[in-house]
Amino acid sequence: MTLHHPMDTSCKFCGTPVSFYDKGENVRIGYVILGRELLPVSNPLVLVNGLGMTLEHWESLVNGLSKRRCLLLFDNRGIGHSKCVGDAGNFDITMSNMANDLLDLLVHIGWHQVDILGWSMGAAIVQQLLIENKYQGVVKIPRVIFAAASSKIPDGEPDAIPKLGIMYGMAESYVGNRSAAEFRRSLKDGVEVYFDPAFVKTNDAVVQRWIDLVAPGTRQTIILGKQGVAGVGIDYRPRLSQLPSSTRLFIIHGAKDRIVFPHESECYRVLHQSESLAVGEEPGTVPSLDFGHAWWEYFTPQIWVDVILAFLEP
Repeated sequence: MTLHHPMDTSCKFCGTPVSFYDKGENVRIGYVILGRELLPVSNPLVLVNGLGMTLEHWESLVNGLSKRRCLLLFDNRGIGHSKCVGDAGNFDITMSNMANDLLDLLVHIGWHQVDILGWSMGAAIVQQLLIENKYQGVVKIPRVIFAAASSKIPDGEPDAIPKLGIMYGMAESYVGNRSAAEFRRSLKDGVEVYFDPAFVKTNDAVVQRWIDLVAPGTRQTIILGKQGVAGVGIDYRPRLSQLPSSTRLFIIHGAKDRIVFPHESECYRVLHQSESLAVGEEPGTVPSLDFGHAWWEYFTPQIWVDVILAFLEP
């Protein structure tokens, strides 16, 4: 069933109305499809969000990418446009049920072949989907991009995740007793973790846009905590051999990632079906690996569009 929410539920950067897939049990998945007219000529690309992220975070990447590929953007259960219908305290969040949400959403839409890009926690969700193998016979997944990925609880700067938790918690508990400027300053420490210090100094417009995305009312602290707990016990390393050899893998990971250190993705690079991001000047490469967790905000959007398409359309 596709539901249309009575509230203002358009994508904030493209104006496209958000559609809703009601799974029952308080789970309602909000999603947006861009570039439908491109479906006959290529597989749609599904973007799977990281912890605390909403589909609006993809803005700078998808504005250009949606002109070349049909894109599915959606919010994970309990967050953003997919806020839980009932009591958040009784809301179950695991890697397995988030992977099932993705598969069920693809079935609901009626797609039988897709490529997937999973970022950070989103990459863990995609690993869960591939390893559980429930998608076989339902949907084909020929190509997957793991971006800022880890196969276990990631190694990162010790205060990185706590800073994100504090930031999102402050956003939800904000009751207007501080000025807007004070509120924004209090969120900046958390937002900056997605980038490296040099980038923050020279790209204030990007940082301010990300602060705008940490809007009160889009996340419940209890849901963010449950997303975090969902990743506590994961360790896919013993099961990486179960990743299907028919699915090609592409690895994007910046040398300045503060949340997931770059060595975390080495376990994927040794798999025979994997490819890694190359440094160069030609389309499909990046100028350097000096980028942080929010990789698509670095360099220019066209560089990343070319990188993604070079893998998806070799």
